[in-house]
Amino acid sequence: MELEDLEDLFEDLDAAVLKTEQLHRIYGIYLNDFVHSDLFFEGKKVIVNTGLVRSKREGYFVNKQISFDHIVTRENKYSGKRQYDKDRANKIHWIRVIIENCTHPSIKMFEKVDRSGNRNILLWYEEKNYVVILREKRPDLFLVTGYCVDVIEQGRFRSEYKAYKNKKTSLRK
Repeated sequence: MELEDLEDLFEDLDAAVLKTEQLHRIYGIYLNDFVHSDLFFEGKKVIVNTGLVRSKREGYFVNKQISFDHIVTRENKYSGKRQYDKDRANKIHWIRVIIENCTHPSIKMFEKVDRSGNRNILLWYEEKNYVVILREKRPDLFLVTGYCVDVIEQGRFRSEYKAYKNKKTSLRK
C-alpha cells in the first residue's frame, strides 16, 4: 500500500464501541503487521509488547495484547484510564505503511527525548496529520503508538521538526 492510498478502515466505525467483527478485523491487522511478520526500521526490528491485558484496570481490551490496547486507545486526562479511540482504531493499518515508507518526502522524521529520558523517533505524515512513535529499546525499536495529530500538536511538531533539522542527532549525521 502507498502512503497516498491510506484511508480509514471503516466508514461506519462507532465512536463509542467496536462491533465484534470490526474488533476482529482491527486486531487481525495488528497481529499480521506487528506479531506474525517482521517489521524493520533502519535495520532495527520493530517490536511490540505481546503481554495480555488481564483486567480493565490494566487496559481497555481485556485478553488482547498490551501494544494493541495502547495503539487503539488513549488516556483519559481526568481518570487516567485508557478509552477506546475510534480514529486510532480506524487507522491501525497506517502504522506499518508509514514505517515502511519512512524515507518518503511526505514523512517528517525527527527524534525527541521524553520526560522519562527515552529516545523516541517520530514519523509524522503531516498531510494526513498522523504520527507513529518508535522508542529505542536496544537492540530493537519498540512501537509506542500511532495517532492523529490535533491542531495544537501540529504547531508543536512543526517547531520540533524544524529544530531537529537544524541540529545533529544520531538520526542526522
